[in-house]
Amino acid sequence: MKTAVNVIIGIITAAAAILTLLATVSAYAPTSAFFSALSVFVVFFPILIAMDVLLFLHWLFNGKFLMSLAIAAVLILSLPQLLHIVSLSPELESRENDGGIKILSCNVKFFGFSEEECDTTLAYLNASGADILCLQEFGYYTGKQPSLGRIKSKLKQYPYMHISKGSGTPKGIQKHIVTFSKFRMAGKKEIDLMSPYHRAIVSDIIVNEDTLHVFNCYLESNKLTQDEKQFYDDASLQNIFKKLSDASVKRNAQAEIISRTIGQSPEHTIICGDFNDVPNSKTYNLLRGNTNDAFLSLRRGLGITFHEGIYNFRIDYIFASQDVELLNFSLDKQDISDHYPIMATVKPY
Repeated sequence: MKTAVNVIIGIITAAAAILTLLATVSAYAPTSAFFSALSVFVVFFPILIAMDVLLFLHWLFNGKFLMSLAIAAVLILSLPQLLHIVSLSPELESRENDGGIKILSCNVKFFGFSEEECDTTLAYLNASGADILCLQEFGYYTGKQPSLGRIKSKLKQYPYMHISKGSGTPKGIQKHIVTFSKFRMAGKKEIDLMSPYHRAIVSDIIVNEDTLHVFNCYLESNKLTQDEKQFYDDASLQNIFKKLSDASVKRNAQAEIISRTIGQSPEHTIICGDFNDVPNSKTYNLLRGNTNDAFLSLRRGLGITFHEGIYNFRIDYIFASQDVELLNFSLDKQDISDHYPIMATVKPY
């Protein structure tokens, strides 16, 4: 009986180790449909790590040192990716008084397509003290409220705006991403991500005598239905896996496009937005490059930004190039969307 149990646990150990390694490797592998499809396992990475730790302890306490050593090797190999998820950095005091500017990023979920929710969100944004607003899933109506004109009038302390081309619907709903700024914009560029809804824009913003290149990004979503998110009986696991895989392939391609654009002028650069991917993903690694993740640099813990029922992930980010000093980072658990607003205070060198 004991032998049979050990065989079963051995099979579970091998499966957990292989899946953990696949999740780890997919974050660094060349961008391809095959490796991007494998990257769906990154979503389950924390669960796999927890299983690996328990299995390591099981084999260690049962005197199976080779098995425990093998699991330990997997854990060591996956450690860099784990440290993208969990920040162990000491909490640093805010240095907002050192002359920095505040950049807020938030997916506002089209203001719930509600005038009341729109007003609540705009009031929050106005009170945030941010100098630059990078908003994803920015929506308004043509012919009724909330309209773009009304939104702009309520955000009049941000006189400069860069809005994507966006796309409309038969009901007159306009869907965009947008960057508002208190500072003048010297240049505006839109990056084609080969998607009608998911886009990236680059705003060249004049801050004192420096030009800050602000990338506002909204990458491919998984498009899971509410039934699929709840794993109802009528939801096909195969269909869910396919959706996650297809979205991952698209996000990796989109991240490569944005990364190439960043490489054309990497100085004084801020990259932020809703990446729709977790910190141990290929998407994250491509977009972060050699920049600093504001959350990992200044805060401790998981930094969850997306919250919907049992689904809690960090998928919203603010990165700063090496010549931009990070003075503060905050995550505000305001219930204005299914994403929490994040804000970084930065100062170009």
